[in-house]
Amino acid sequence: HDWVIVLATGRSGSTSVLQMLNALPGFFIAGEHRGAIKNLMGFWREVFQTPGMPTNWAGKTDVVGFKNNTRSIGAWFHAARSKKHVLCTLQKAAQTLLGDIDGSIYTTLGFKEIRYDNKEALTFLTQLFPCARFVVNIRRNLKAQSHSAFWNQPGKRDEVLKVLKSESQTLRGWQAKDRSRRFLLELEDFSTHTFNSLLHWLGVTGCKYKQVAHANDDNSYNKLSAEALLAGTCSASGLQLQAGRDVNADNSYDKVLAEARLAGTCFRAQDILRIAHGVGNVVGNS
Repeated sequence: HDWVIVLATGRSGSTSVLQMLNALPGFFIAGEHRGAIKNLMGFWREVFQTPGMPTNWAGKTDVVGFKNNTRSIGAWFHAARSKKHVLCTLQKAAQTLLGDIDGSIYTTLGFKEIRYDNKEALTFLTQLFPCARFVVNIRRNLKAQSHSAFWNQPGKRDEVLKVLKSESQTLRGWQAKDRSRRFLLELEDFSTHTFNSLLHWLGVTGCKYKQVAHANDDNSYNKLSAEALLAGTCSASGLQLQAGRDVNADNSYDKVLAEARLAGTCFRAQDILRIAHGVGNVVGNS
């Protein structure tokens, strides 16, 4: 599957973004899950990053011959651990947060969440979803945001503004480090033009938004004053083609100007197969 993940601050329009993305055929973008992936991050930290773990005892076991030398087994005994295998398993665990869905119908999965707003969580998300695209949804008018129902805490307005400023700056700075895979979407810029730019960035062609959803209107949690509307027939083929080889350049049948190159370790082979059309090696099988 492709992954599209919306990271936001509370009352930044993320439910409207959720509805806009789910209007696209083949997309299943789930709502919030109370930051449950932080628990997976804790598991990852304990497995690979716990300070002081006696690495000379752990992960270096000869799993073939240890039966003949059980006296060497210590309290931290285990076989070598594959970071890729653990991350694949954790990604599958994260997918269960979306619910039981038909993967043959929904080829682009994701979620939106407002509780991943620090550098550690953001770093882990890029490890857990190395091929994902992230939509960073924040607001410029933090004062208005602080007066919303979600943030309304009488007598603590200054504290709320401080938290909002910190979260927004963290997400904005993180997005700026990789604009090719992280799209900045500010509430003040919501328009069909902006969301159609998002479609182009996602590689979705053949359709355009003709109306922007407006969820949780009038400071509510359930009022909808406008729904997402699309015109045309959407195709997601552009997402793969943008990452592929520039083959048959200059109208030729054999000239290659640029070859596909990937950074990181992608967990799903299907995406690479679609862009490479059988050319080159595929890394990853989960």
